[in-house]
Amino acid sequence: MRVLVVVHGYPPHALGGTELHAEALVNALQAAGEDLVVLTREQDQNRPDYAVREERRNGTRIVWINNTFRAARSFADTYRNEAIGRI
Repeated sequence: MRVLVVVHGYPPHALGGTELHAEALVNALQAAGEDLVVLTREQDQNRPDYAVREERRNGTRIVWINNTFRAARSFADTYRNEAIGRI
């Protein structure tokens, strides 16, 4: 099975409950032999917004989208973003 895990942050950059739960889920699914991709956000003021980078960690592909919310003008802009939708 192919599984996409979408989470607003991911370790080691984010270590809250949701992020740790997502990492534990990824580890369990990976141990079960599933094909995984994690799509997550990072916030690096030194890189352009919406820059994408990828890494492999323990066989899992992690795709990071840089989003500093510099372009957000309203609360809705923080969750409804056409640029991220295109990515």
